[in-house]
Amino acid sequence: MCLSKVYLKKIDSDNMVMEEAINIVDNNGTIEISTIFGEKKQFTDHIIKEINFVNGCTVLCKKEDIINA
Repeated sequence: MCLSKVYLKKIDSDNMVMEEAINIVDNNGTIEISTIFGEKKQFTDHIIKEINFVNGCTVLCKKEDIINA
């Protein structure tokens, strides 16, 4: 089983927002994440910036941060 830690990229740092994510879905610009324990979170106007399978991490960022970069 492949679990992922999910980080939210900020300009000066990455903040972990979820651990042990089992499902990550981009639903028209809203990222929906579920954990192995049934916890769910949504991140509106975000995109998946990076998925690293070796380290088991996923990085999200706001769409506007990509456009303004």
